[in-house]
Amino acid sequence: MYIADMESENGTFIDGSRLESNTATELSGGEEIMIGDLRMIFATLDDSPTRPIEVPEETTQRVDLPDAEFYIEIADSYQTVAPGAHISTRVSITNEGEKTERFAIEVTGLPREWLRIDKTEVEISAGKSAEITLSFKPLRRSDSRPGDYTVQIAVRRKSQPDLVLRGSVNLLVLPYSGFGMALDKSRLKSGDRFRLFLHNQGSAPLPLTISGRDLSNSHLLIKLVPNRVELAPGQRVVVQGDARPKSTRLFGDARQHSFDLLARSGDASGFLVSARAYVDEKPPLPAWSVFAFGGLGVAVIGIFLIGLLVLLRPSTATPSITQFDVSAERVAQGDPLTLSWMVLDADSVAITLNGAQVMQTDTDENNIQIDTTPFTPGPVTFGLIAMNGDQQVQETRTVEIFVPLRLLSFAYSPNPLVRYVNQTITLRWDVPQASSVRIVGLEGFSTTESIDTAFSASDELSLTGIITTADPLTVTLIAEGAGSTTPLEQTVALDVIDPQCTTAAGGVTLYDGPSTSAQVIGTIPDGGFVTVNAQDPSGAWLRVVLSGGVPGWGQLSAFRCAVTFNTRDLFRELIVPTAVLPATLPPTSTGTPTATLRPTRTLRPTFTPTPAG
Repeated sequence: MYIADMESENGTFIDGSRLESNTATELSGGEEIMIGDLRMIFATLDDSPTRPIEVPEETTQRVDLPDAEFYIEIADSYQTVAPGAHISTRVSITNEGEKTERFAIEVTGLPREWLRIDKTEVEISAGKSAEITLSFKPLRRSDSRPGDYTVQIAVRRKSQPDLVLRGSVNLLVLPYSGFGMALDKSRLKSGDRFRLFLHNQGSAPLPLTISGRDLSNSHLLIKLVPNRVELAPGQRVVVQGDARPKSTRLFGDARQHSFDLLARSGDASGFLVSARAYVDEKPPLPAWSVFAFGGLGVAVIGIFLIGLLVLLRPSTATPSITQFDVSAERVAQGDPLTLSWMVLDADSVAITLNGAQVMQTDTDENNIQIDTTPFTPGPVTFGLIAMNGDQQVQETRTVEIFVPLRLLSFAYSPNPLVRYVNQTITLRWDVPQASSVRIVGLEGFSTTESIDTAFSASDELSLTGIITTADPLTVTLIAEGAGSTTPLEQTVALDVIDPQCTTAAGGVTLYDGPSTSAQVIGTIPDGGFVTVNAQDPSGAWLRVVLSGGVPGWGQLSAFRCAVTFNTRDLFRELIVPTAVLPATLPPTSTGTPTATLRPTRTLRPTFTPTPAG
């Protein structure tokens, strides 16, 4: 499928980019097409009647609330997508009210440019449904962080904006790989420095090993600094190096040596990329000069050769350090630290730690990885000494070693917790080296106790109360260390179950209040499973939650409840008695006759609900 703009005045746009006129652009799916004020989402569809039909796993999520008069259903609530590709899901809104309503849809939880909604508002007639299509298309950019995203979907009725139904879609964004490599110049003179540019164009960290491969029968000496790097998503790094023949020729014709620079990835892909370069070698004297000098006689040649040997006699040059780098100025204790260097005119190098020499190596090595586990937290000074005979030069770099925050444990009890039941929840944690710890996410736990806002590194929090929310309960620990240490966050989803009971022999009759004189609203047959969420002040009645959120009261003796809770600990519902009005009001002092008031009673239809399970 292709789209082309036929020289329109306002242009045609694909994902925000204007198309070139009279040029066909292929559509692969998920593109957002803008034509004037019209916005369209292109999706592919296979209508082949011969394809096999498979019954998909039911992943539709339904969200409703009592008295909401509408509910939503979200299809495919867990999906996986790679950057640059697209997937979609459908949100169905059903209006259970008696009049036409307008609904607004809001979606949060991921970057706005990844999301496309075909309509943000929809009008639905009474008893009808409408579908909204959400398309997810993470951009193929290095800052498209891979991982799980919880996409929050909120639907509200325009006439009652405070009533919101919320659902979610779990979106797993996969990482992708992309790599670029280029030389600043591919043709060099002997000893010329070159720069190799590396670019991680993917969205995941990329470890690389850089090496040189001589294609001229081992006549070249190739040096690279650094030769091992790990690029963060989107990061660019420059590797410096030089290439020269291993031996220098005095006479002869110009020659060209070729070599490859190789970059091999250390991730699962294990790719290998090469860049070709050439070194031009030109001796100071041409080949024919040997015969010219022969005519001057053996004596002259001898004198010349002696003088030439004197001129070319190597002298002890002063070494120099052209580069000395550390991989990071602040390193967590236990993380590796890389030292890399480049020296000239040196026959050996030495590494020092706080002034004491710890190793010595030849110039073929240009980096070393150091284990920081045994180091004491604080500043550490590394030195590089380049030596040539009795001459040497030195440079130093200082690195700050700090103790990272590590979570040793974070647990809760009891497990599982039970909704609507008075219970004591205890959270315990251990985060060595943390200066303070905060606990957030207990808003759904109703308690009369005050909740502290700061705790020590190894501590516990105990609260007595009731879980009154039907939503999942998650608790997040936020630990902070001294200085600029990045805070550590750990979220735990608490396992919360509903208090459930089964009906005893003979079934249970449900009333609209905790009394046999109240209106009968239904019955539950023998062996039916129900959720209870309250008891009356006497403890003799339990409130049952029926399908659709309809409440009903049944006598405690008619239930057999699970051992996960005690019915005496259930939430106690305060029953406010209904005032009884007299049939006739007493006469007023004016003698004016008064109207006769009779109490009214609302009758509810009797029904037999289908037992859960």
